[in-house]
Amino acid sequence: MPYTMTDLVAFLLRFCAENLPGLIPDDVDIHFKNRDKPFNVPLAQLQALPLLPPPSPPPVMAEQDEEPMQGRFYELMGDILEVLTAAKRPLTNLAVKAALAKAGKEWSDRWVDEMLSRMIKDGAIENPDKARPRGYRLPENGNV
Repeated sequence: MPYTMTDLVAFLLRFCAENLPGLIPDDVDIHFKNRDKPFNVPLAQLQALPLLPPPSPPPVMAEQDEEPMQGRFYELMGDILEVLTAAKRPLTNLAVKAALAKAGKEWSDRWVDEMLSRMIKDGAIENPDKARPRGYRLPENGNV
């Protein structure tokens, strides 16, 4: 995944500073067609972040390979969000993979493991250590 939550927040803060001078952003809600609650990106407590230029896309071996791989990465992210939303309960790593297979989504274990790790890092999903029941879940309050 080429961007992190920190990159998104830095971009939004820079956008507001350049295009809406004098206004102080508080938060942004991202609405998805297949999710009832919006995904909230809090900006107010992250105002101290430096306004960095957007990151360069990750290097690729061949230019023609970039678009299909990036598209597949986002496709997997959408598939994982879809099965977690449909489950309405936390899913273990094996349960996520089983739900993907049951939905006809064929992904390698390695890709699923990598995407779950990146989605946790970016705050798109959670897997709290001491939570019961255990498993991956959407953030309960929509915040990162």
